Formats: sequence, structure tokens, C-alpha cells
Amino acid sequence: MIFQKISDDFKKAYLERDMKKKNFLSVLKGEIKLLEGRGEELNDETVLKVIKKFEKSIKENISRGSESSENELEWLKPYLPEMMDPEKIEEIISDLIEKGSDNIGKIMGAFNKEYKGKADNREVSSIAKKLLGD
Repeated sequence: MIFQKISDDFKKAYLERDMKKKNFLSVLKGEIKLLEGRGEELNDETVLKVIKKFEKSIKENISRGSESSENELEWLKPYLPEMMDPEKIEEIISDLIEKGSDNIGKIMGAFNKEYKGKADNREVSSIAKKLLGD
């Protein structure tokens, strides 16, 4: 479970006196615990939503020139799923088109049903439009 890995890494950072990483993981754990406090089940899917939110925020900070955010992005990487390469996305979308998905909405829906979080939706949409000839 992702949350357990975060907790283990938090303890490791604490023991190694890596206070910046420990503090970052503490905030991440706190956000995840907030979800649990709101009655959401603590599973990999809900934890991943929090991590993705953090990733988006960090990337925005990096685009504004924040150097400390680059470390934070590195600390998040172990908890993020491995992203598909464009060739694999294209292969999946081609298969969906062959099976009858004839518009972007159907393709995106079918793709996300099985591969949600494993590819950037903008990239999936772009490849789908290219393959559909839009």
C-alpha cells in the first residue's frame, strides 16, 4: 500500500535527520489522513489522488522558479505510477478504435476506465485526435 510506503519513508527520513524530506512527507501524510477523517477509504486510489494533487502543485511552483520544489518532486516519484510511453498509448487507442470507439469521448472513457493515472490525459487526447484524423 502506498500510504504504508510513505509512512516508512517518513520514519527513515526522521532517523536519517533529513528534516526537509521528513517535513514534506509529514504534510503529505496529513493530507491523506484528512481524507480518511472525511470518511473516505484509505486505499491506493485515494492516496494517489492526493499525491497527484501535490505533484500538480509542485510542478506549478517549479514553473514559477522555486528550486526547493524540485526536491519535493523527486521525493514524490517513488509513489507515482510509472507513466506509459507514447507508443503504448497509441497502440491501446488504435485497438479501441478498431473495437468501435469512434469519437474522442468514447476513447477517453474506455482508456481511463482501464488505465487511469498511467498516462497524461492531454497526451492521450492528442494521440487519439491524431489517430481519428481530427
